[in-house]
Amino acid sequence: METETTIGRLEQKIVAGFTTRVERCLRGYVDYEIQTTLWCYRCYIFSTGSGRSTPKAPPAEQASDSLCEDLKRAKCDSVDLLKRLEACQTAYDAESLKVSELQAAAEEAKREYQAELAIKTKKLSEYKAARIADLELIEKLQAQCGELRTQRSQAKEKLCEVEAKLTEAEGKIRQLSEETSEALTAHVEQCLRGYALWQIESHNGLRLREIEQRAVELIKKSGRRHLPLSKKLESYLIRSRDAVAKLELSVLFSA
Repeated sequence: METETTIGRLEQKIVAGFTTRVERCLRGYVDYEIQTTLWCYRCYIFSTGSGRSTPKAPPAEQASDSLCEDLKRAKCDSVDLLKRLEACQTAYDAESLKVSELQAAAEEAKREYQAELAIKTKKLSEYKAARIADLELIEKLQAQCGELRTQRSQAKEKLCEVEAKLTEAEGKIRQLSEETSEALTAHVEQCLRGYALWQIESHNGLRLREIEQRAVELIKKSGRRHLPLSKKLESYLIRSRDAVAKLELSVLFSA
């Protein structure tokens, strides 16, 4: 834009300068034509003698000589004016050629500038579109971040609830473990106690059976000679059998 403005101003300045010079040349040429016409008219008046004579008027010869000198001078002036006009025309043509070259350069610069402007405008449009897309993406990401923050807060709350439930469950498990350990210990102790009693009672039962077998053998051997003793042994065997049966029942119930 600055280049076009500068070139336009330069063109206006050159055109204005040449216009002024041409106007001056034309004005001088018009003045020359007017003076020439006046001198010709005066010459015609003096030659025909139709003009009004005055006492101070010069003779015809002197007027004719003066008119010839004026004509010569006018011709010289016209030749000089024509030369100046030709010089002005030559300078105008040269300057006009320069102006044409400047105009061509300006048009070329204008085309280049317009092409560059079109490229930059296209890039600017692409940048604007990319910026709009980036802003939309940023808005989406911000919305997703907000949702993720909300989900994280909810997850933290759920985690706190789960930790509280886990702590409560650990307490219950610890309590149940303690209760189970105590119950298991008591049960094991009871089982061990029952097993020990069973061992003792089994041993006693075996001893009673051995005694019973010996008593039976003694009764068979003694026969009638030891009848009171055999009765005592029989009663003892009955009591021992009852005791063994009770012992077995108590062992079964304790187990």
